[in-house]
Amino acid sequence: MAEAEGEVRRDMWGQDYRTASADCAAALDDYYAQTMSFGRGRGRAVLRAAAADPACALAALHAAHFVGPRDRAGAAAFLAAAAGSLVLPENQDRNYIYGMLAFPLLELGRMDEAEIAARKGLAINKNDFWSQHNMCHVFQQECRFREATEFMESCSPSWTSCSSFMFTHNWWHVAVCYLEGEAPIRKVMEVYDQNIMKELDRSDCEPAEVYVNALGLLLRLYVRGEIGPAKERLTPLLDELKNESIWHAEWLLDLLILWALSSMNEVKAAENLLDSLQSRVSSMDMKRQQVMQKA
Repeated sequence: MAEAEGEVRRDMWGQDYRTASADCAAALDDYYAQTMSFGRGRGRAVLRAAAADPACALAALHAAHFVGPRDRAGAAAFLAAAAGSLVLPENQDRNYIYGMLAFPLLELGRMDEAEIAARKGLAINKNDFWSQHNMCHVFQQECRFREATEFMESCSPSWTSCSSFMFTHNWWHVAVCYLEGEAPIRKVMEVYDQNIMKELDRSDCEPAEVYVNALGLLLRLYVRGEIGPAKERLTPLLDELKNESIWHAEWLLDLLILWALSSMNEVKAAENLLDSLQSRVSSMDMKRQQVMQKA
């Protein structure tokens, strides 16, 4: 966020940009000089610029370009920082912007910054669902499970207007925090029964969005050894999970359905889904297939 407060500077080519750091500006000019002279220090220079001011969009873009050929994840991190720096200065204190910022910060492991962004989003709008969700992620990452459940349950009255996915996903987080915090299993099952599955009763429900969170929770229970409660709740879902109309809504749901069917000995249906998935992958071009295989 320092970029929004940085002064407008001009690099050695006359291009205007913003940075709050004189060290960043000097390192950028060094990077240009090293690049034009095919110097050995260009990498050190551009990474020094990005480190001096992580919110400088220009430094982040040059750093992404430099590391990209051998470090795609690192390049993506720099690009995300650049995108945030371009958007935030024009949207200071606007609703939802900080909730959107918090999530990529979470994905990059920058928890302190994610918490700051989420709290700022909540200060602007306490019913910003994405800020609520990301605040819960911070609590989970830091094993603050009681804080997470108390916080999310205090927010839950605001979730009635959420989509089926966001409503059940937020409750999924509550259930997972109970589970990871070693609360009684009945607390986890209460959230599943009374909150996640009750969404299916709503006339405007999107069932696939419910199932992806429901099955994700049951899988966690299953691998934790709570096989009985998991199978008990899988049984009434089987007819819907064998319904091909919900297949291929998204890859994660397909994988969860495949697990559910196979674990409940619905072998034929599981084989049909697996064949369909293999057909989808084989129809992709080779580059896309390689991406899927890496995932």
